[in-house]
Amino acid sequence: MNRTFWLILFSLALCLLQSDQGVAAEAERPNILLILVDDLAWSDLACYGHDWHETPQIDRLAAEGMRFTDAYAAAPICSASRASLLTGKTPARLRFEFVTKNKPGRQKQRAGQRLRTPPYTLNLPLEETTIAEHLQDAGYQTAFFGKWHLNAHHRRYLGWSPTHGPRQQGFQTAVEDFGSHPYQYRGKGNKPPAITQPGQFARDSMTEKAAAFLKQKHARPWFLMVSHFYVHTPVETRHAWLLRKYERRISADAPNRERRVRYAAFVETLDHYVGELLAALDESGQREKTCVLFTSDNGGHPGYAANGPLRGSKWNLYEGGIRVPLIARYPGVVPAGSKNSTPVIGYDLLPTFASLADQPVDPAREELDGQDITPLLRGGNSPAPRALYWHFPYYHPERGYADAPAEIGINDFVTSQTRPQSAIRLGNHKLVLHYENQRDELFDLSSDVGEQHDLSREQPNVADDLKQRLVSYLDRAHARRPTPVKATPPVGRAPNILFIYTDDQAPWGLGASGYQQAHTPHLDRLAAEGARLTSAFVTTPVCSPARASLMTSRYASEYGISDFIPHPKHRLYDPQHQVGLDPKSVTFAEVLQQARYRTGLIGKWHLGDWTVSGHRKYHPTNHGFDHFMGLTGGGTTPDNPLLEEHGKVRRFEGLTTDILTDHAISFIKRNSSQPFLLCLHYRAPHGRWLPVADEDWAPYADLDPELPHPDYPDLNVNLLKRKTREYLASISGVDRNVGRLMGALDELDLDENTVVIFTSDHGYNMGHNGIHHKGNGVWATNKLPPATPNIASKYRPNLYDNSLKVPAIVRWPGAIKPGTVITDSTISLDWYPTVVEIAGAKLPKDHLVRGRSLVPLLRGQTPADWDQDIYAEYSMINYCRAFMRTYRTPRWKLVRDFLNPGRDELYDFQADPEERVNLIHDDRAEVRRAIEKLDRKIHEKLKQIGDPLLEQLNAKSLSRP
Repeated sequence: MNRTFWLILFSLALCLLQSDQGVAAEAERPNILLILVDDLAWSDLACYGHDWHETPQIDRLAAEGMRFTDAYAAAPICSASRASLLTGKTPARLRFEFVTKNKPGRQKQRAGQRLRTPPYTLNLPLEETTIAEHLQDAGYQTAFFGKWHLNAHHRRYLGWSPTHGPRQQGFQTAVEDFGSHPYQYRGKGNKPPAITQPGQFARDSMTEKAAAFLKQKHARPWFLMVSHFYVHTPVETRHAWLLRKYERRISADAPNRERRVRYAAFVETLDHYVGELLAALDESGQREKTCVLFTSDNGGHPGYAANGPLRGSKWNLYEGGIRVPLIARYPGVVPAGSKNSTPVIGYDLLPTFASLADQPVDPAREELDGQDITPLLRGGNSPAPRALYWHFPYYHPERGYADAPAEIGINDFVTSQTRPQSAIRLGNHKLVLHYENQRDELFDLSSDVGEQHDLSREQPNVADDLKQRLVSYLDRAHARRPTPVKATPPVGRAPNILFIYTDDQAPWGLGASGYQQAHTPHLDRLAAEGARLTSAFVTTPVCSPARASLMTSRYASEYGISDFIPHPKHRLYDPQHQVGLDPKSVTFAEVLQQARYRTGLIGKWHLGDWTVSGHRKYHPTNHGFDHFMGLTGGGTTPDNPLLEEHGKVRRFEGLTTDILTDHAISFIKRNSSQPFLLCLHYRAPHGRWLPVADEDWAPYADLDPELPHPDYPDLNVNLLKRKTREYLASISGVDRNVGRLMGALDELDLDENTVVIFTSDHGYNMGHNGIHHKGNGVWATNKLPPATPNIASKYRPNLYDNSLKVPAIVRWPGAIKPGTVITDSTISLDWYPTVVEIAGAKLPKDHLVRGRSLVPLLRGQTPADWDQDIYAEYSMINYCRAFMRTYRTPRWKLVRDFLNPGRDELYDFQADPEERVNLIHDDRAEVRRAIEKLDRKIHEKLKQIGDPLLEQLNAKSLSRP
């Protein structure tokens, strides 16, 4: 009896001891409250240094815990970041790199996109084990409130799936609720009234339900994930009193002020709701045994958040898109008021929470990418540096990509073009890999958090090491890469040729040339994907003769075309001296037409007017073009132009450059099944330049242009600055439409088999040497110089390089190495044989071609006998009279005006690259030898081409050509 009693008593004691040990073990495991907010930028909180946002509740959380300065989201976009956070795996390993959609598919190829992106991932796979499932297995009660965004939209945008929602991923309690966010009422016609009383906030049903969960009695530890919709767009606050508050606080000259006022109100609203959660936790009595972690799913929206000092924003892998606030509080464990600069990332949370729950995971066995950061939370030393990875193989924005800026800056408040990219950070170094051209950028974040100084060339060993690590990881993770739209052109088919020809565009009117004031992202990208010719000249600095040389590879004087051809309504039109391109000439369009190309000309021809009876021979369709749509003369208005279509002239509505592009795209679509030559000859940026589209004007609305020669005596600075803004805006209109053209080629899968050539008929001066305009330059001084014989006081006939040089770009996939820069001298005569060789056609036997094919240069080989000298001509007979010829070597340039010898010029490019010092009267022997040599070269050229001017010189009678 006594023995039985003692056995029972011992058993009871053992049970009580085991029970006490279980309670003690349970007490050591904290509750976990994860507050995930949407699109909150790294610098949006006062505790992270924001100048005017008030976030007292979140600041208090930081003061009571640890603030991480180098914390990251796993992706720059919602769904991918959330999937990674919940699973402990990178988006690359998950193959979940973008946002969910409502149906399967992939991104459509849009303007300027050279790669095909992976198919959309619609649902977080059920076989993936989430944080909630791990903690549920550890005995935790799990709950989820708010934004899920990890399944294909069900019934409505962001609607939870009955098969792939939170309940299917380990959350025992899950409530779908927009709270007070505008998603709740937007578009439903029941917007609640404004809140005007200071200090009052709208009730947020999602926060209230989460707070109710906190206040409940729980028999076991819990994991609660509160996933806010704030501060995601639409940023439409009901809190009128907050708007008034920030309107007073934010400076009137703050960039993007109106949006930032609304956004500040949104941020403070979020802070209030976070405060309500923390208050509910305090009220529940569980504060001391709860680990609270606060973070964001990605960087700030570029339209609202000032992500600076970080570069970029949501949707790209620069720091502004992925660096986020991260705050942890765990009383007695996390040191209060502490700060940690160790790089950590969203996919660290699963192994960290599992460790807190005393159920650690084995990352290697479970193929996780995250690392347990509980030693950091406890104030321990930072571990050895490890690599963090990002993978974003998509384009953004999906709508309006062609019109989005290509450059990604700091605090630019625009959604820029993001192209497929991956990134790695190891220690202080970060490398971003761009897939379209395999270009990588290397930054040292310890000294360059704004990622402004690319170190890839200065530290190639570091860049190579990081790139190798990144590629190796992506291979191990079986990451999906974007692929070329077409790896090779169709076998046996000649390439299409798109010849884009602008009017009056100087080479400095191109961002790729280094002129930073020109906003030309699409042309810059064209150059980056092909070859840019930096010493491209034309034969003459005025429209009609330049176009004659282009089309025939002959000097225009050989056809009697000396100056621009006035149309019948022009005040200079002379029916007795009507000229045009000789029908006996052979254009390169005729050569390709014979080679079975479908040929089209859209835009400006300006080689003879055919509207006058008997002059039909000048029509483009009589010079090799199957199709024509465009100008009947040399000029038209920048909007609502009169154009010929199907042989009839009528008025079109809209911007002229846009209209011509529309018809060019239609031509491409109609003729995509056969090789085509399309010459798209814009009239832009020929004056008058305005109006332009709002987006084309926007980069220059507040621009204070830098003038090339601001010290020129008596320069009309205000005039030139106005003209510069308008001129550049017109070029941006061309650039935007080039983006549209490239998009059309992509969508039709033609871009890999289409050679794109971009150049202009001649250059342009904008204050250079005191003038504006081209060869028939106009003085830009406040007072005009005196008139001289043959030259009115207004004009300055010239053969300056700025009049003769043009931008030139060739994109030829598979033949030209991307990023090629050609410095050899070329001339517009060379385009004819180049186009013919690209097409695989043969030069005509009955037509003399004076140019040489550029194909060897494009392929990276300069022939030993390549002529680096340039000869050009200009007989100005309209407005003034000047018979000018020039011979230019890489060092010297002689200009002869045979009608006005007192206007002869000599320039030494070695000492004077801007042609500001005329040496024609310099007595130095070196100079006299140069003049003698170049003068001889000019006379040799006159004889070689049979210039009519030579006969007049011999007769000593310079009359009208």
